Amino acid sequence: MGTVLGMFFIVAAAATGIFVGTRPTVMDGRWIAAKLAEGADKAGGAGTIECEPRIRVGVAGAEFRCTQAHDGKHRQVWYRLTRDGSLQSLRSGPLRRGAPGGGGDAEAGEPDDPGEL
Repeated sequence: MGTVLGMFFIVAAAATGIFVGTRPTVMDGRWIAAKLAEGADKAGGAGTIECEPRIRVGVAGAEFRCTQAHDGKHRQVWYRLTRDGSLQSLRSGPLRRGAPGGGGDAEAGEPDDPGEL
């Protein structure tokens, strides 16, 4: 009887560990925005960065979007957070005038590289 209970305990502990270990983590977008803004300040950029409020981080990492604003212009930038913690910029939207969400016109000739914002 003790062997059966011991085996049951081991199986229950393993199942609980697998369940908890594979659930996605939710990261606060304000934290990642602060890290991105810190990097932009070091690179000589200024402005504000706002990311999605809740970023789901799974076993493979996360993909999320942030809004970068500078000098009355803004753009959407999509990022990937990899398993090893590195951050990659996937793509960016057009540079727009006005407040984020205002739906301004894309400014012609402006670069789409978020590093140049």
